[in-house]
Amino acid sequence: MTDSFDGWGVATKIESPLHVHAFGMIAMNAAMMEEVLTLMLSHFLQLPYDISVSLIHKIAVRNRSDLIRQIASERADEVGDLLDHINFALDCFDRCLENRNILLHSVYVTVDNATQTMTVSKRVNKNPAKEFKLNLALTALRKTAEEVANTVSYLMDVWFVLRHGPGSNTLLRKPPLPSSLSPPQPPKVPKTSRSRPRSSRG
Repeated sequence: MTDSFDGWGVATKIESPLHVHAFGMIAMNAAMMEEVLTLMLSHFLQLPYDISVSLIHKIAVRNRSDLIRQIASERADEVGDLLDHINFALDCFDRCLENRNILLHSVYVTVDNATQTMTVSKRVNKNPAKEFKLNLALTALRKTAEEVANTVSYLMDVWFVLRHGPGSNTLLRKPPLPSSLSPPQPPKVPKTSRSRPRSSRG
């Protein structure tokens, strides 16, 4: 496979097929990640599979993660030591989902082939009139893709132990928490309480 992908990347006006490939891997692995989350939530709902999947897909993806946290916490005695792995796996999922959403809703700006860095622009969710730019080095983008793939594997292992019990001989190892592509938020300025002016009346 060549860097030009037979010219297809140039034909679509995006001059770095290698970046496009990394974007595609992130998208495909993120879809797998959501599917494993569906399996995990289906296990907790304890309903026939067809019914549980139909219900789950009516829930926003981020809310599915929150729902698993809530159910797992309420069944802490049942899940035991696995609760820590469930919560950390969901932390990884939430971070990867955030990164995927940022990337797939970004607009291509340009690419510097000398440094293999792509620049994209993303509107701020809470203020769409504002944008922020991301400079995505190919190595960093591939790292993001690997983090999503690692999260898929970790979620699969947690789900397998959840389903088959601690005797499943699956060794759970926490991966590093994925890095965040979100721009750093400015520090919140603490609100100062205004004291009421004293009355001049004695």
